[in-house]
Amino acid sequence: MNIFESFINGKYRRHNQNQREHDKYILSIEKQLSEFDEAGSRFEEWIDVFAAETEAKLKKNEHSH
Repeated sequence: MNIFESFINGKYRRHNQNQREHDKYILSIEKQLSEFDEAGSRFEEWIDVFAAETEAKLKKNEHSH
């Protein structure tokens, strides 16, 4: 292998390593975003249930007075 081939192989090796690290970070970010979306959806569901319960209690109190 000549010096030019060694240089090219070294460049590609570094590029591949950087690409793997980049991919790892992207996957981690995507996982965190997915978890955040799930938590947001659960919170929205909780708010909907809480609002419905609150509305039912208000109606009950209106009718009892």
